[in-house]
Amino acid sequence: ITLLIIIFSLFSCYSIKHLETDEYILKANKLLINNNNQTRIKNISKQEINTIIKQKPNKKILGFIPFHLWIYNFSNPEKNNWINTYLRKIGEKPVILNNNLVEKSINQIKAHCENNGYFTSSVTSNIEYKKHKAYINYNIKTGKSYLISQVRYDQITNKNIYNLIRQKHNEKELIKGDVFTYNKVNDKRIEIENILQNNGYYKFSKDLIFVTADSLKDNSINLDFFTKQKNLDSTVYEKFYIHKVFIHLNSSQLNQKKSYQDTIFKNGYHFIVNSEAKDNLKFKIISDLIEIKEENLYSKINAEKTYQNLSNLLFFKKILIEFIELKKENTLDCHIYLKSPTKMYYSVEGEIKRSADEGNLGISGYFQFGNNNLLKGAEKLNGKIKLSLENRQTSLNETDNLFNTKEISYEIQLSVPKLISPKIIYRKLKESLEMRTNFTFSLTKRQRPDFSSQILTQKLGYSWKTSEKSQHQLN
Repeated sequence: ITLLIIIFSLFSCYSIKHLETDEYILKANKLLINNNNQTRIKNISKQEINTIIKQKPNKKILGFIPFHLWIYNFSNPEKNNWINTYLRKIGEKPVILNNNLVEKSINQIKAHCENNGYFTSSVTSNIEYKKHKAYINYNIKTGKSYLISQVRYDQITNKNIYNLIRQKHNEKELIKGDVFTYNKVNDKRIEIENILQNNGYYKFSKDLIFVTADSLKDNSINLDFFTKQKNLDSTVYEKFYIHKVFIHLNSSQLNQKKSYQDTIFKNGYHFIVNSEAKDNLKFKIISDLIEIKEENLYSKINAEKTYQNLSNLLFFKKILIEFIELKKENTLDCHIYLKSPTKMYYSVEGEIKRSADEGNLGISGYFQFGNNNLLKGAEKLNGKIKLSLENRQTSLNETDNLFNTKEISYEIQLSVPKLISPKIIYRKLKESLEMRTNFTFSLTKRQRPDFSSQILTQKLGYSWKTSEKSQHQLN
């Protein structure tokens, strides 16, 4: 501990030594909310405020050791040779107090308070100076928050849109008694945008939604939603229908190669194929994944589900969905561009190794091959062959062979893009993402001076995701 204190003192002195007379190292930011040290009040936390402060002290290990600053201070600021340049690169430059950034931080904190319903908040700062070190105290007085009194949509003049919002909006998003925040209001605008875009309003966006907030004497607010009416395209508030759906397989839009194309109508969709699409998926496999239907209303969520379904196959290299407005009144053509991967592949690798402790010499080779679309249903076949030779030290009689140990392994795996399981299990997991069933068969033969063995393995495995961050495997 004594040695650590000495080192800490030496580096602190070294940091200050290179400062100008009017420069101070920022050592700490301290937050005081409503004159106490509580870490959180409603909708406001110290952790959130710390993220928006413009200038922060040098980072520390274990909360008190400025290791990166020490590394930086090892360098000589007057020399630019490789060692000093490298130390400055991996270290962290001393954070010098900047009063302009303190003012910007005050404005940011005040804006954060207002965004969370504290419109009468005030923020001040006090800087303590000690031997070229600066300690900033931010004093935050939030004042009283404003509560929501009423939420009204009566100002929306288009009756179809008004009725749709009243019918489908989430009443729990903004309710009487909630703290009014800009984020909540904006979330409600996004919700209304999604409601309309999922029900045919192709051109609608949240930028067309305006909100007036009328504050009352009792620190409450009435919210009125309305839509923009002036200087608009007449079709903005009209519903659009899907005319035709075109599915481009290995389309020139994705790979920029021009080739002969043919259009095939199958399962209600127009498949556009070219000479490169001979080994593509079966049309039914693709059409079953498309949620966009001809003659139906445009729906943003159906387009997103279609993209997700196609992505879950883990097959296509590129997926692009476009909607093109037609001259025919309020109609759209949907174009889905799909780029398939290389169907067949193989790779060969080799390595030479020598163990440091026993001096054993060994070589190995790998041969891998596969098919990304074995049965035209995105089934993946992958095979591996590995041969290893090694000269192992042994007490048994030596032979004239260069290598006395041999191992050869064969592995074949078939991966199917669905869960092959009992119906009761499949029904519970059918909404999952990236579902796959894996069948694996492997054989390994080992031959050594002291023994030989054969290992046969058969494995059935499942993998799926219940969300983007939650993945499951069962073998």
